[in-house]
Amino acid sequence: MKVLKYKISICVLTSIILIATFLTGSAPASPSKKAVEALSTELIEIKTRPGVRQKFVLIKPLHPVASVIFFRGGTGLFKFKNRSGKIKIGQGKKLFEMLKNDFATQGVVVAVIDAPSDKPKGINPSFRMSKEHAQDVKDIVSYLIDTTKLPIWLFGHSFGTISVAQVGIHAQVGIDGLVFASPVTQTIKTWGKIFNSNPNGIIDMDLDKIRVHTFFVYHKDDKCIGTPPSNIPRLKEAVKNSKILELTGGKTQKSKPCGPLAAHSFFGIEKQFFSTIAEFIKSQ
Repeated sequence: MKVLKYKISICVLTSIILIATFLTGSAPASPSKKAVEALSTELIEIKTRPGVRQKFVLIKPLHPVASVIFFRGGTGLFKFKNRSGKIKIGQGKKLFEMLKNDFATQGVVVAVIDAPSDKPKGINPSFRMSKEHAQDVKDIVSYLIDTTKLPIWLFGHSFGTISVAQVGIHAQVGIDGLVFASPVTQTIKTWGKIFNSNPNGIIDMDLDKIRVHTFFVYHKDDKCIGTPPSNIPRLKEAVKNSKILELTGGKTQKSKPCGPLAAHSFFGIEKQFFSTIAEFIKSQ
């Protein structure tokens, strides 16, 4: 596995924030400017499959306690580029900033994964279930094992939960836990092959093979067609030792039900959402 590194920005951390979460019953504090400035942000590109390169941005606090690989929903695209010594983000800039400010500042290394070089238009659910995708992620896991020496978690939202399930089932070596946010438990015909192979989304995968810490997080008012809250009990039944958290509240929906400004994406409670997940990871 060959690794190419790009821009690195490191500042000195002068304080550490302890962020309260829904798990403790209180609202999370906003990260201080110093905590955000203390993060190092690095664009990394590794060679995975023959002729394929996989990019991801590594966000590191000064004193991390765990490493997390994050899988975006939808097409999985961020379109990371290195321009004039700076990391440019072609898509999902707001989400990326939340991963920095509201997640990494709480003491976790975050590897924000982009679509691989052979999927310039993004990845679909079928590819997320492929051996090729699992191989790309396994190489990122190996990189984090070698460089961070920390427990490694996979964290996916929406379609990203298909990626987490695939890798969590078939490549558990080196992985310490899984987080499924707004998990896909229902598919529709327009999604392609997955509609026939997995009509119940990740429920139709071999979830009983999962042997690591598992956390399912969902919003009570999620109206996205692929992530109905009513199916959550079936996930608990499939993964016996998992934990489930239902979140409520937030702002009035301003996008389509599966979009970023809806309960599906924890609109209005994003800080609490990321804080909850960070605290769960750190507590294991």
